[in-house]
Amino acid sequence: KLSDSECTVDYSLPVAITPVNDPPEFDFTSLPTEAYENQTYLLTINAIDDDPGDTITYSIIQKPDWLNHIQDTILTGVPEFADVGENYVTIRISDKEADVDTAFVITVISTNYIPHITSSPPTYVNEDALYQYNISVMDTNSKDVLFLSAPVLPEWLTLNTSQNILEGTPTNEHLGLEASVDFPVQIKVSDGKQDSTQTFTITVNNVNDAPEIVGQADTII
Repeated sequence: KLSDSECTVDYSLPVAITPVNDPPEFDFTSLPTEAYENQTYLLTINAIDDDPGDTITYSIIQKPDWLNHIQDTILTGVPEFADVGENYVTIRISDKEADVDTAFVITVISTNYIPHITSSPPTYVNEDALYQYNISVMDTNSKDVLFLSAPVLPEWLTLNTSQNILEGTPTNEHLGLEASVDFPVQIKVSDGKQDSTQTFTITVNNVNDAPEIVGQADTII
């Protein structure tokens, strides 16, 4: 508006407004950052753009192999025991003019329980006597198949894995002239994912052996 002492004139000044692109934004109602072994993880990717007519595209820059990107806005998958720990994810949204990334970590938590040997072994046996240990194992995961092995085992002992029995008979050749000998033993139980061991010592006591006649005297007639 212009004016002097005699008149007033209205003047409209045209103003050109240059549109500026507004980048898209992530709009997560929740971002699950924990997953559990052998259970389905699901994330719905939500994004908004204030510019009318803009189309948002979705892409995954980084993800673990167990995670699948489906239907543009869905991340889902079932992690296994090997995936336990930190899993890094980066998601990108774009309106063709601007890219926006978000990065986060999915922590996979193990649901596997470590198997254990619950029995206690006999730790003494006499020479020439049968040593026998019936091994009891436990795993809270009832469907797990357990495997027994013996990483450390004296030669006179045998591990029967079908019956979970450790048995054997020590003889004089295993003791020699010693009054007693300590033999270390280690048994391992595994569910194919994790394992635990039981380590102990078997003391074998030497028993006096009666003398024997090993030759035959010549007979003179």
